[in-house]
Amino acid sequence: GLCEPIPLPLRTGLAYAEGSVQARMGDPKSPDSSAAREWRTDRDRVGAVPGEQDDLAHVRMYGDDAPLSVLTTPPGADEQFNDEPHRLGQYAWAVWGPLLTGAEKVGPL
Repeated sequence: GLCEPIPLPLRTGLAYAEGSVQARMGDPKSPDSSAAREWRTDRDRVGAVPGEQDDLAHVRMYGDDAPLSVLTTPPGADEQFNDEPHRLGQYAWAVWGPLLTGAEKVGPL
């Protein structure tokens, strides 16, 4: 996070992780398509909820109408946390995977 933002927009990352859980359970739909629905703004629908690509911070980082591919570049050597294929997947699964699969550790504070 000191050199560049972590490629993990909140809604897009959660959608990817949820899609990954479904894919691991046999759903043929790609987690990338779930993430793309949250990232992209549907310009053809009047009154559609803006996608995260239109968030001011993301526009500043990636430009107007940035494609999902700005988040799905290959992970660096220090970003190999799991078996997901790209940076968005690596971070999304690292953050959301334990919560979505019941693997989080809960204990006394």
